[in-house]
Amino acid sequence: MTILKRSQWPALALSILLVVLVRLSTPVARPANDGLEYLKVASAGLDPQAQLAAPFSYRFAVPLMVHGASVLTGADPLTIFPYVALLSCIALLTMGYIVARLAGAPRGYALLTMLLMASSLFMIRFPLYFPYAVDVEALVISFLACVLLLERLYVAALIVSLIGMLFKEFLLVPLIVLAGLSFIHYLRDHTTRPLLLTMSSLLLMSLAFLLPRLLIPVTYSYGTILQVKAATPNSTMYLSELRRYIAWPPEIGTPVNVLLALVSFWLPVLMLLTPARLRSLWCRLNSNRILAVVWMGAVVVLTSVGGTNVMIFVTYTAPILALAMGLLFRDEVGKWEIALVLVGTLLFNRMVFGFGTPGGELDGPTAFYGAYWHQLNEVTAWRFAEVVGWILAGWGVRRLEARMQAHPVAP
Repeated sequence: MTILKRSQWPALALSILLVVLVRLSTPVARPANDGLEYLKVASAGLDPQAQLAAPFSYRFAVPLMVHGASVLTGADPLTIFPYVALLSCIALLTMGYIVARLAGAPRGYALLTMLLMASSLFMIRFPLYFPYAVDVEALVISFLACVLLLERLYVAALIVSLIGMLFKEFLLVPLIVLAGLSFIHYLRDHTTRPLLLTMSSLLLMSLAFLLPRLLIPVTYSYGTILQVKAATPNSTMYLSELRRYIAWPPEIGTPVNVLLALVSFWLPVLMLLTPARLRSLWCRLNSNRILAVVWMGAVVVLTSVGGTNVMIFVTYTAPILALAMGLLFRDEVGKWEIALVLVGTLLFNRMVFGFGTPGGELDGPTAFYGAYWHQLNEVTAWRFAEVVGWILAGWGVRRLEARMQAHPVAP
């Protein structure tokens, strides 16, 4: 296991510095929407009389940690949530460094991977702006599960992912990957252990999903455009109405916005890619190809049916993004190309500009980003154009650097 070795302390120090810098330039919004439901659990625990709401009360890991800290310290949960988000952001960047190093990136390029991750709006800045959700904490668990899968520690990955199901349903992704990998091993080797791991993963994954929904009584139940209220706290309402909550089949705008969110989040890789680098990336993935492809596919499917916050949901591809950047950075990349990728990521995510206001609304600061639910407007077209523009800029810089190397200027 490679986590928290002494050689990774510089990465931890840099992650602290980056998160603090983003924290200092980012206010904290007022609780709203999903955050109010998580605050309800953080304040009252899983007391049915608190009029809990599904599916938020099933993601009780972070709210109950906040509740415990509140009971121990006497602090208001509203005050504790920002500190939990800050610590999670630090852990998230450090995990990005670890994945890049596992991919074979030199230390400097692994630190660059951290910097590029920190430059993406919904990785660090948005969780610091709206710390009352649970995605950044769930993403840390997702990274840990990915590291364990990369190191072939399948039982540990299973345990971590099952715990992660108490954070967010997107921890289904590593469980699906684990079941797929072990089943492929069974088909290849025809031994009993991979088949047992496959069956155990599927069974435990089903239990981890179903048990909270069968045991925790809720008063309200929410879907993408649906709200149901029970007369008394009810533990069967959510599952009985699950088909109505799932946004399937999606509106035409949903796959468009999923694509927009993906190309936006993966902009650093898209700016670096060439046909030769793409072939090299696929070759270097080697035995991790199935992991990467199934992980990406599972996130896309869950994002398509999961609700409105498409631009947040695609951040669950971050472990594969860090893996891809680490593999690309195994070869030396031109300094001007690196500079452009960093500038492009910062500007595309508006990281060099002010963001939000203290106690402000969520919609205004993120309106520029697009990729929300199935909404299509001029922002959608503009953001696609920006992505294309930055990709073309990367191509131009590569051509310029190649020409300068082929025809160096005489002294």
